[in-house]
Amino acid sequence: MSKIYEITGIAKSGRSGTVTTNDKSLTLQLGSPNTGANLYNPEQLFACGYASCFSQAMFAVTKNNNLDIKEAPIEVTVQLHSDEVKGFNLYVGIDAKLDGIDIEKAKDIMKQTHNMCPYSKLVKPENFLFIRINGVDIK
Repeated sequence: MSKIYEITGIAKSGRSGTVTTNDKSLTLQLGSPNTGANLYNPEQLFACGYASCFSQAMFAVTKNNNLDIKEAPIEVTVQLHSDEVKGFNLYVGIDAKLDGIDIEKAKDIMKQTHNMCPYSKLVKPENFLFIRINGVDIK
């Protein structure tokens, strides 16, 4: 594999400061969940990045399967859990919708997309809450 992109995120003050990219193209003010307007948290950023990446992977998979779709709506749920023994953990759920496709074919597309998506490859299998297509759980 050859590298197609690289970016570095920089944070200096945990959840109570600014995060920026090394190329200065993105700068956001961070805060803990539910602490105020116009503050972002890492879980929001992860959920949005994952949803975007998964949606793009679904376009690639459907194209490889000779399907022409106009949208690949993906909802990614991210939960932050705290445990006295294990510390903090993220749990993720993926919910996708593909209109006009037989459910068995849609499930196959979802599995292929999950196997292709770089974010899915990062999350441990035990940290998935659900993986659904058109309301049907495939996990």
